[in-house]
Amino acid sequence: MTKYPQLGLRWKAAIIDSVIFATLLFSTSYFSYDLFPDNLYLRILFIVLPTLSYEPLMIYFTGNSIGHKIYGIGVVHQNNSKKLNLIQCYIRYIVKITMGLFSLIFMFLTQKRQAFHDLITATLVIFSKENMK
Repeated sequence: MTKYPQLGLRWKAAIIDSVIFATLLFSTSYFSYDLFPDNLYLRILFIVLPTLSYEPLMIYFTGNSIGHKIYGIGVVHQNNSKKLNLIQCYIRYIVKITMGLFSLIFMFLTQKRQAFHDLITATLVIFSKENMK
């Protein structure tokens, strides 16, 4: 029987990922002025692309973010326990950042502790990395 991580563990993973997000945001913002001093659009692109792609790309390529990996959890498709496709990863992330903390309330309402962004994208957060194919 698969066990599903509780809110506290997912929250701890999210804090680690938030620190990584903030570091990416700060460093890309800092370097964008040196790299593109006269082009605001390139600076914005240089800041936004890496910052907003961290979590979706990590989940797509590895099945988890760095915060998830530290706590031994990962994200899989709910129907077949396989890794997510790239579009699913981005939709999940967009819903997650749009809904914020409200998304987590759904964890108390579902047997598999799925947040709203998990329900929308048919995903599960699980403990066992071996289940990710």
